Amino acid sequence: MAQNVDIAADLERVHGAITRALEVSVENSAKFINKTPADIELQGFTMFLDCFITFLEGHHEIEDNIAFPFFKDKLPETPYEKLKAEHREMVSILKQIDEANQHLKEAENIGTAARALNKHLTQLQKIWYPHIESEETHLCGECICSVVPQIDQDKLVARFGDHSRQHSKPAQLVLPFVLYNMPPEVRSIFAKGIPWIVTGLLIPYIWKSKWRPMKPYFLPH
Repeated sequence: MAQNVDIAADLERVHGAITRALEVSVENSAKFINKTPADIELQGFTMFLDCFITFLEGHHEIEDNIAFPFFKDKLPETPYEKLKAEHREMVSILKQIDEANQHLKEAENIGTAARALNKHLTQLQKIWYPHIESEETHLCGECICSVVPQIDQDKLVARFGDHSRQHSKPAQLVLPFVLYNMPPEVRSIFAKGIPWIVTGLLIPYIWKSKWRPMKPYFLPH
């Protein structure tokens, strides 16, 4: 179990990774409207999008089913119902993103698929930025620490980790996606909650051939 975890800081790290991945996806989907990518480039991008969808859906499940119920009575000023409604709206858009990504994988009408993909990703962006600003304002470090003892924060983060391990699959793709969408200094802190065998052996060596096509879309590592 991770010790002395700052839930609010971890939330911001995860939000940062998702934000960066969303921006990369918007940028490259726009590029592919008029530029046909090489096969390996297309493979990496569609794989990147698969991981993005999986991770964002899992993140919202953690918030809806674990975090929000836990904080509801402790931080009642947080607009939980509004945040959950925005999650549902994003789920609907993610389905459209996934559909466009499947068309992109077929590599027949790449420009058309990329245009649809870019449209839906841009729609998601418009919801995402104010959404995370609201979450991070209401679930800030000072707010949480004032009502939740450290031992309970650690237990809650352990529950987050259990959910992630069960739902962030395939791990050999989703875990590198998460870590390599974080800058090195953020990644090193976040990785402390992940067993060394995963971060020091599996991801950089054993699993590398699996996630390598996504490398052009990752931050340096």
